[in-house]
Amino acid sequence: MKRTHPEEWRTRFASREIALRDFGQQEGGANAVTFLASPRASYVTGIVLLVDDGMRRYSF
Repeated sequence: MKRTHPEEWRTRFASREIALRDFGQQEGGANAVTFLASPRASYVTGIVLLVDDGMRRYSF
């Protein structure tokens, strides 16, 4: 993936704005979708699932 900002900027942004202090990977979203589509999630009937890797610092 092509980075649009230098690594130093990304590190500062992550430490300031992301609760987990790091950018997530695409696999995080894919894992959530895979779980919800699997039989293991058969008891899940409704949910709001934020897969934002900690980007949402404030409650909505």
